[in-house]
Amino acid sequence: MTPALRRCAAAAFPAAMFLVSVTWPLLPHAVARPVGSFLSLTCHRLPSRSILLPWGLCGLCARCTAYWLGTAVFILFPPPVARRGVRSLLTGLALLLPLVIDGALQYAGLYESTNVLRVATGLLAGAGTAVLLRGALPASRRVGRSGGSLGRHPRSSLSAGGRASDRSRSRPLFPCPGPRS
Repeated sequence: MTPALRRCAAAAFPAAMFLVSVTWPLLPHAVARPVGSFLSLTCHRLPSRSILLPWGLCGLCARCTAYWLGTAVFILFPPPVARRGVRSLLTGLALLLPLVIDGALQYAGLYESTNVLRVATGLLAGAGTAVLLRGALPASRRVGRSGGSLGRHPRSSLSAGGRASDRSRSRPLFPCPGPRS
C-alpha cells in the first residue's frame, strides 16, 4: 500500500464523521435518529454550540465538527513537523492545549466560549491528533521501497559494486507469501 493510500485510509473515519455531521440535517428522520444516537456517543450535541448551516444544525457541536475536519485534513496533508520522536509528541500536545484550556475555562464557568473559538480550537486539536497519530506510526510503515519523505530503508541501499537497477530488486520490507516473479 502506498503512503498516499495509507493516509487516505487513515483519514476515512474522521472525514466520514465530519461529513455525517454537516449532512445530518438532510437525512430522513428514520435514518437521522440512529445516526444521531451514534453521534451522541462522541459529542454533547448542544444546539447552542452547534454550527447553523443553511440546511440546519450540524449533527455535532462546532468543536467536534472542526475536530474531525482538522484530523482528516492534517492526516491527508501532514504538516512538515509531523515526524517521529519527541518533537512530534510535543507539537501534537501543544496543538491540543488550546482545546483543553478553552474547555476547562468554560467548564469552570469563567466565561462562555464562542463558536468561532470552538471551531479554531477544534481544528487545532484535530491537527494535533493527526500529528500524534503520524508520530505513532512505525517508521518502516511510512517509508516505501523507492524512498519517501523520510529517506530510504537501510536494506534498500546499494551494496559496494551494486548497480542502480539493483534498487528495483530489493527485498520488500514485509514480504507477502506467494509466487515470486
